[in-house]
Amino acid sequence: MLNQYSRNLLGKFLSLYQSSDQISIAILSEIILFTYGINRVLRLVVEPNFSNEIKRTLFNENLYFSSGKLYEAIKDNGWSSISNKPIDNKMRTKVLLVLGNELSDVEDCYKNELNGDFRISGKYFNYPDCCINSYPAISSSQEKWANSLIENSGPGPYPCWANRLATGWGGACFSGELFPCSLHCENAIAIGRKTYNCLLDIGFKKLSREFLQQSLNPLIVHKNGKIEKVLDSQKYKNNIIKFFK
Repeated sequence: MLNQYSRNLLGKFLSLYQSSDQISIAILSEIILFTYGINRVLRLVVEPNFSNEIKRTLFNENLYFSSGKLYEAIKDNGWSSISNKPIDNKMRTKVLLVLGNELSDVEDCYKNELNGDFRISGKYFNYPDCCINSYPAISSSQEKWANSLIENSGPGPYPCWANRLATGWGGACFSGELFPCSLHCENAIAIGRKTYNCLLDIGFKKLSREFLQQSLNPLIVHKNGKIEKVLDSQKYKNNIIKFFK
């Protein structure tokens, strides 16, 4: 159960989530795991003004912050990459904001995340080793990351608990921003189940149902990497990717 401090903290995060589209529903999973003490830090990539708003909102919550400028490249199909240097003039200037309860964790995670050392920063998000090790292959696919993930996963249907594909059409993902090594990965699935159980534990039954509905929704991954939510199953028939609870 959440203590009163954690409930107040979660309430402030939810207020920030409601006030801006810069916190995605996938990040909401990460926020739940952080406020429950399961994840040691929380990482956000946001506009400079919103970074300042987050710091003001959480000023009295005994949290440590590390933040600085980075550059984000937005690709097709929900893929984005970050860099500590502008590679071209199409990259957007953002702020990398890392917060947590221990200053050493926050500073070390921030440093390694900014420098692209995902093997170290991933540990602070409780990402499984198997998923961390598979990330370079998925990231090298960029806008075709979904095709790569399906290839790694083998035949479906797939458990819904680590359905990162749903974020490609704007849906929720219980395992947050984690790119699982496979949609069948038991370690990634365990993270998703933790989020679901946390939502139930704090009484967010409606939100848990919404997460579940979106994670179970069938979808299509096209050859160009585009992810499409299936609304008419008769339209695609044999190409539909399905999920189960």
